[in-house]
Amino acid sequence: MRFVVRKFGRKSCFLFSCGHTLPTSTGVPKWPLEIREAEGQGKSAYAVVDLPANQVLIEEEPFYTRTPPGELHGRPEWDENWSAAFTRIKAPMRLPGGESDKEKPLLASTALVRDVLGFVKMPDSLRGALLSFSFPPLNLDHGLVEVALQLAKLCKERLPECQAFEVEWLQTGILVTEMNIFPGGRIFWTMSRINHSCSPNCVFTNAPGRWGLRTLRPIRQGEEISISYLGEELLLPTSQRRPARVET
Repeated sequence: MRFVVRKFGRKSCFLFSCGHTLPTSTGVPKWPLEIREAEGQGKSAYAVVDLPANQVLIEEEPFYTRTPPGELHGRPEWDENWSAAFTRIKAPMRLPGGESDKEKPLLASTALVRDVLGFVKMPDSLRGALLSFSFPPLNLDHGLVEVALQLAKLCKERLPECQAFEVEWLQTGILVTEMNIFPGGRIFWTMSRINHSCSPNCVFTNAPGRWGLRTLRPIRQGEEISISYLGEELLLPTSQRRPARVET
């Protein structure tokens, strides 16, 4: 058995429907994890029962999918002035220990533009749901926060959809989207709250129309559920994964 989280209708309501779920001694399907505060990490997921290895933990549908690249094509705003301003956006890459890699700065990407456009276009109810997720303080000394601020200023100046919003609001939209998005530009109500580990106990899985978590090893009741944000880098030794994580 498994739980599947689905949305329905244009108002972004959520329906938790019981499909295949983990078996229990009573034969009654049980939600296998809970979302609660994790000290110093915002919210995270914890196992509510002992979980076996190689088990589909949950399957979930995204409640938000990022604006597709095609919607950026052919816009009149994408002129030489935009291109020049966009390519100037950069910030130092912050490394462990507080050092900055000036030779490899963090640059803006068109994915961040799609973040901000999706954020300003979404209904208030959906925006409120997204803002319940974790994102860094707007004054944090980090390359992504600085890049988001520079891009927010450019979008407010040049994009009609953004001109009614404050710069800080646009910056927030970029950050909250980037901090919680999965491959394919999807954000999930449960899975997007799960924290990163260089030694994760679960892995994100996806197939056409299906997204979920599978356990990599046995997990004890009360143990935090974790995944790797690095994709194929998960296969690297831990010593090599840390630098890869910094670059993301």
